[in-house]
Amino acid sequence: MAMHKVDAANQADACDNQGQYFGGYACLFNQLDLGNDIILPAAFNGSFSLDKLSQVRMLWQHDPSQPIGRWEEIKVDKKGLYVVGRLSLNNHQSHDIATMLNDKIVDGLSIGFKTRRAIQKRQESVRYIQDLELWEISIVTFPMQPNARITEPNLAPQSSSVASNTVKRMQTLSEQLRM
Repeated sequence: MAMHKVDAANQADACDNQGQYFGGYACLFNQLDLGNDIILPAAFNGSFSLDKLSQVRMLWQHDPSQPIGRWEEIKVDKKGLYVVGRLSLNNHQSHDIATMLNDKIVDGLSIGFKTRRAIQKRQESVRYIQDLELWEISIVTFPMQPNARITEPNLAPQSSSVASNTVKRMQTLSEQLRM
């Protein structure tokens, strides 16, 4: 999926009837969060199959009764878990969140997951998460990882085939992780 930044003159394109696109890091590897957890790079290896990725929900403040859009791209790189999302603007809440993103009022991202394997050294209160099951990624006011942020609040697809390109990329990523 080819994406590019949208300037103020083109902001209407990023926020059309399809929704507003944005990107950022939902999780950063090897960084201590506010709950004394450190997520290791291998933690997401079991989370990346095409069927699992399509079930990762976009929520507002981790509230399962408040879905606000969908994740168009989820990928792991050296820094962490990078995501591209699309807010559904067919409801007032998502429209309000889009406004807050554009006004830089809210920019936090946070993951909801089940820990499958972690270690904790006796001398430390830090838990090292080695394997997790990713359930959801939320836009939040206060992320557990203070640097997990939306870095690009206004992205626009270069083509109308964002969803099909995303599926192809997820399939490629899934195949690469199996190697």
